[in-house]
Amino acid sequence: METAGPRIILDRLREEWHDVDEETDDELKLEKQLWVLTALQLQILDNSAAPTQDSPGQLLRVPSTTQPIGHKKKILELYSNIAEVYQLSAMQARAKIYYLSTKPQGQVTLPANVSYLSVPLAGSAPFPYAASSFNHIRASSLPSFVPSAKLPQVFRECYRLLAPGGVLEIRLMDSCPDRQTAGPKMRMWMEDRVSLNLEKSFRCSRPCMLVPTWVEEAGFSLENKDSESTTQKLQIPTAVDSTDGAVNDELFTLVGRALWKDVWGEFVDDVPGEPKWFWEDESIMEECLARKTVIECCTLFAFKQ
Repeated sequence: METAGPRIILDRLREEWHDVDEETDDELKLEKQLWVLTALQLQILDNSAAPTQDSPGQLLRVPSTTQPIGHKKKILELYSNIAEVYQLSAMQARAKIYYLSTKPQGQVTLPANVSYLSVPLAGSAPFPYAASSFNHIRASSLPSFVPSAKLPQVFRECYRLLAPGGVLEIRLMDSCPDRQTAGPKMRMWMEDRVSLNLEKSFRCSRPCMLVPTWVEEAGFSLENKDSESTTQKLQIPTAVDSTDGAVNDELFTLVGRALWKDVWGEFVDDVPGEPKWFWEDESIMEECLARKTVIECCTLFAFKQ
């Protein structure tokens, strides 16, 4: 997948992924999610310096951590989907990957360097690991998995689990598009189909703004040893004119939709007779094209000094 160019990835994501049986369906979902993550990685590399072999971050280049505990780096993947684990295990083949999930292990075979553990409820503390067990903790969907009131406690647990010099890596995506670019139709769709469900479930709809504060209050530093900010942001377009032949723009838009669906999709009301997703509504897409509506996605790197 990493050797594929944007055109090949776009063609793969455009394909219809039909369900066959439960096991095959799991494998197809994994493959499509891996294509999405590969495209996201390529997009980020186009917007930042190329990562080094020692970079702890898989999606962005950040300074290296201290030496691994013992002889092998230990990384905790927290409540992410299985594709994140597969990508991480391939890019950190010499590390030991611990995967904490709320779902029972599925049909898909895990890589040899991955240890799977299922818990009944996301965010319940303490986590089932000893203090200072990990060099790196990653999470890509925390605000949708864990109620807002529990997020500060989760970050304190992450601080406890990280060894000194360790890194907490969190990918964040707001539930609503950027307010300066979102039009009335998009705002109304979000209000009618998503916002009330987030409020009923006590979920944080604007994690890009709030999570950094909670992470700092847990004891982390948001600056690296060179006093540089390590929060990096992407503005992902919600709509694109596919007739202009801009492969990268269309691919980036499809990636943004897939990421949004993975994080916030379960909170969308399914209304009979209406499109399920905002990108299936032509009038909303016309508005988004005209206003250049974007969704903010950021990756936050926090350090335990």
